[in-house]
Amino acid sequence: MSGSWRPGADVGVVHEDPLRQGSGAGEPTIYVAHLPDGPIQVLQGPAAVIFTACLLGEAGELQRRVADALGVPADDLDAEVLAEFVTEMEHSRLITRAPV
Repeated sequence: MSGSWRPGADVGVVHEDPLRQGSGAGEPTIYVAHLPDGPIQVLQGPAAVIFTACLLGEAGELQRRVADALGVPADDLDAEVLAEFVTEMEHSRLITRAPV
């Protein structure tokens, strides 16, 4: 994978910060929807981490960013499963490749 991503052209994104919910550390939650009709999709835990990592840098570093965020060695992540999830988000137009 090379390049980077951004939210799809008609996608609204809301990040829920677990620290602002008064419950201390917790799993991140992201709400995404194609606007204006939805439906709202909820990404939690690793799915939210992967979505966020896609938006934060180059694709070549995605596995390392996800591993760092989850606190595991990058080699512990299944690269094929990660790529399949990213492809699924691309096909559903939640993310799109950023222009170079």
